[in-house]
Amino acid sequence: MLAVSTTGLTDVVRLTTEWPKRAQAARNRFLVLAVSKIYETLIENIPNDHKDLRDSLQLSRITGLPDSFFGLVIHSRVKWSKLDKSSVDSCVLYVSAKAKLSQRVPPEVRVLEEHSPWTVDTLPFQPDVKVATVVSRKVRSSTVDRVRANRKQDRGRWIRKLNKLGIRETRKDKRFSEHTTRAVSDLEFESVRLEFGLGGSRAIPHWRPAILKVNSRGGVTAITRRREFMKAFLTPGFGRWKLWLKTVHPKASLRRVGRYHSFQTKLGIRATK
Repeated sequence: MLAVSTTGLTDVVRLTTEWPKRAQAARNRFLVLAVSKIYETLIENIPNDHKDLRDSLQLSRITGLPDSFFGLVIHSRVKWSKLDKSSVDSCVLYVSAKAKLSQRVPPEVRVLEEHSPWTVDTLPFQPDVKVATVVSRKVRSSTVDRVRANRKQDRGRWIRKLNKLGIRETRKDKRFSEHTTRAVSDLEFESVRLEFGLGGSRAIPHWRPAILKVNSRGGVTAITRRREFMKAFLTPGFGRWKLWLKTVHPKASLRRVGRYHSFQTKLGIRATK
């Protein structure tokens, strides 16, 4: 005698028809867990005195990918900040025009670009944030002194160019109460220098250990052995997989993500397909 449970058969049929979507959900879930582990370890590895770098890191979902693709990125979101008095002898400034076509870039911004880097006290004026970005790099005081000396040495050249354009040098307030320079931190430079100990600074690797940790047998195996993955493929009533197809991560455009290729190359990180 052969007995068949129609309820059980229905569950099996439903499970098999859902397998393609469940498989996609499982892949998404695995990627979220793996990249989240990298992110958490990365945050733990960055020293407290690099708070700006640590606070800027964000885990985002990549938008603009084909429907069958799902991607995540760990990237930095920088904000404009005011440089205080201590910045005079601890950082140098690079001016970068936002518009790269010469006819669209104000000529005074070109002058600042051509003579970069500057120090806080030698930058002739604060360019409009709509047309240029001022990027600050934390460096040794000896580097600041060298850049300051160079700008004072070629002052005759850049001041003449600015005067012809009708631009007068802004008087610097030593107390930083009126004329304050605003800039974004060069976090890529800071991260690479911290990772490899460039410029005589002590190396404190953070990216490579974080990636190696999740790529190790223990990291990957620990994720794949989670019981939820087995349930997703074998348990008809397990509905949590549907939530795996949705994420609550902030979004980052594919165009933005492309800007991080050079940074990954510097760290020796290969993008995973």
